[in-house]
Amino acid sequence: MDPKVYRQSNSLMMRTTYLYYEMGYSQSKIAKKFNISVSTVSRLLNNAKKEKMVSFVVDERVLEVSDLEDIIKEKYKLKEVIIARWMEERYEPNKDDIKQLVAFEGAQYIQRVIKDNDILGITFGRTMYHMINFFNPCKKTDTQFVTLHGSLSQIHRDFNVDTLTRRMAMSFGGKNYCIKAPGHAKTEYEADMLIHRVDNSEVFDKFKHVNIAVSGIGSFYPNKDSYLCSENYFTEDELKEFDEHEVYADVGLRLINKKGEECSTSLKNRTIGISYEDFKNIPTKVIMVSGEYKKYSVKAALDGNLADVLVIDYELAKGLLNI
Repeated sequence: MDPKVYRQSNSLMMRTTYLYYEMGYSQSKIAKKFNISVSTVSRLLNNAKKEKMVSFVVDERVLEVSDLEDIIKEKYKLKEVIIARWMEERYEPNKDDIKQLVAFEGAQYIQRVIKDNDILGITFGRTMYHMINFFNPCKKTDTQFVTLHGSLSQIHRDFNVDTLTRRMAMSFGGKNYCIKAPGHAKTEYEADMLIHRVDNSEVFDKFKHVNIAVSGIGSFYPNKDSYLCSENYFTEDELKEFDEHEVYADVGLRLINKKGEECSTSLKNRTIGISYEDFKNIPTKVIMVSGEYKKYSVKAALDGNLADVLVIDYELAKGLLNI
């Protein structure tokens, strides 16, 4: 028998297409309206596409972002790349708008992957602060949250690592563990004493078992744009030493060079936090960064295999590939 006899009604196809795409009806509501099955509605909609009754145009900006993500992911052998692009056309975003956009995407990623029994480490930073503000309070997990370094008394309390870790644990209903010490000791002897103090040993023992790390990047090249520099955290002698060792960035207070290797500055053995090697061995290292000016610092971290998941803004993504 002629198969054309059994073709679907063009009129029904058009009405289904109109109700679904223009009126926002669900497939089940359409099925009920016309007394047909949901699978029939699905076939009608698919056939409407084939008959070109409906077509879709993907914004070129979406395609460009997808291409950039794939290129960066492949180039640096990353698990995932998320590029946050400003799509609002009513006004131009400022630096804080972009930082919050990146933080939002980072929060969404963490909520997708975090699970019970994870041990998640976090560093200080403004992007971390914004990220926590975007968490859905309904998402609860039996996760342990750990500071990856000591506190930094000179910076704003809201951006400090112990505050951020406690807030993150509260957001997910998990437990938090904080190092009770400054991020840098005055001497190597003092650093060793603080690291091996009984109330800190539990945190340092957990560093070997951290399976997710969330961190920003402080930029020291070509300019010292790091937040710590802007807050006059380092001494003049330390800043000169950074130039001598060609410091490009800091990740979790660990200073790295162009190749992503840890620099042997006087701060190396005075840093109270996770070691460079232990940080590098964390299975999922999420780096969240905004600002095109940080492209050299980000590349250094990527070349040093200090990131597995990269969450960055569009301009930084373009700059990273243009180095």
